[in-house]
Amino acid sequence: MALFKNLFFNYLLSISSLLIPLMIFPYLTRVLDEDALGTYLWVDSITQYFIVLASFGIPYYGVREIAKAKEDADKVASLTFDLILLHIVFTLIACICYGISAVVNEELNSHFYFVRLGLLTLLFSVFLIEWLFQGLSRFKYITVRTLTIKALSLLLIYSFVRNSDDVRVYAVVTMLSVFLNAAVNISFFYRSYPIAFSISFERLKVHLRPLLVFFSINVSISVYTLLDSVFLGFLDSPGHLSLYAMPLKLVKIYWTVLNSATLVFLPKITKLGEEGNLVKMSDLLSKSMNIVILGSLPFILICNVFPEWILTTFFGKGYGKSADVLRLLSLLPLIIGICNVFSVQFLVAIHKEKLVLYATVVGLLISVVFNFLLIPRFSILGCAITTCLSELAVMGMMYLSSARFLFLKPESRLFWSMALAFAGTLLCHYFLSSLELSTLFELPIILSIYGTIAMASAVFIFRSAFVIEIIKLVSSYVRRYINSTV
Repeated sequence: MALFKNLFFNYLLSISSLLIPLMIFPYLTRVLDEDALGTYLWVDSITQYFIVLASFGIPYYGVREIAKAKEDADKVASLTFDLILLHIVFTLIACICYGISAVVNEELNSHFYFVRLGLLTLLFSVFLIEWLFQGLSRFKYITVRTLTIKALSLLLIYSFVRNSDDVRVYAVVTMLSVFLNAAVNISFFYRSYPIAFSISFERLKVHLRPLLVFFSINVSISVYTLLDSVFLGFLDSPGHLSLYAMPLKLVKIYWTVLNSATLVFLPKITKLGEEGNLVKMSDLLSKSMNIVILGSLPFILICNVFPEWILTTFFGKGYGKSADVLRLLSLLPLIIGICNVFSVQFLVAIHKEKLVLYATVVGLLISVVFNFLLIPRFSILGCAITTCLSELAVMGMMYLSSARFLFLKPESRLFWSMALAFAGTLLCHYFLSSLELSTLFELPIILSIYGTIAMASAVFIFRSAFVIEIIKLVSSYVRRYINSTV
């Protein structure tokens, strides 16, 4: 029941992570100047790169180690203090490097206001300690805190970002949201755990070796997940960046939602990995992969059938030219979702993070080579092609590495029911398009057809055990809730 409750709060958080950005970015793209927004997004992509570098792999390592020690409050407090201390050191080094880069590079130097905000964001990120609450399975706390601060940020944006020159105001609000999250989290930790402010170099040395592997993984991943925007800014034009960044942001919102839906399994999988219980691990990992497939295929369908409408509706008429970019990038939630099952949820849980590193290095090399080859020729489309190729290569490597220890595959009956729904919906779309219906009218019809075929075929034709189990769990939870309120 606790797992189902965590799933509920994670889904609530996922829905908010999908809806709130969709309330923010369509507004921003209509209010703010396209070049000014593109410039801020470019500087912010560099800031995010330094945040990833400064984290030194602590988010991945922290979740795993906290999940193992969560029954021991003293150990959790000591581990958290050590990791925060290491994060401070790495962040100060990153701030120095970022500052020097901004002084030396003329393009960055000309936007030093955004760089200053980026440096503050970098410093505040030390105290986010999201890995602590994920490892402790405090998903209710994460959801309530995140919803509150996101709602406040939304209110501030709507109140103060009113014309094309207010991109600086939006940048300040973004930085303040990081500060508020960090302040609330560090305050909660301080109140909840006995903190002994004792620095032990022996304890710190124990963490450094595994952190070095995670840091190397982060560096590799950041090249093909964050530096695509940086490459685009340098090799093409910062002004074009928003035409790539907005479809990518839409896709990132969805893959974050999908990833968070499977995140609740991570503490349990980590514990099973420590116990060497591969049978139960396989069961949970298969469920996680089923969730990825169940959630990603409808997104791919909608993005490939209605790309122009999605982009122009959410971001404005000028973004319709990014339709092909959205079609390509819509594959990422499926690719990255499967990749996360093999890497973060399995290989990292059994302490095989070096295999994750090897896979990400392959993705890094493909990203660097193809970005330099394709961006000058194809601009934003070349960037999208490179991103998909990099992620596909990493997924393939993760699969081969995982297969050495545990054979994982999605439930075939679920796959065939989704495939049938996909094919049937496409046929209905071609029929409806001949009627020249408005997209606003056709879209709910398409979604209804997909959902009906998918559920009916999964339950009555293919008898998917996963879908039937979900229906039983939801029914049981609803009955208990009704009985408790009567």
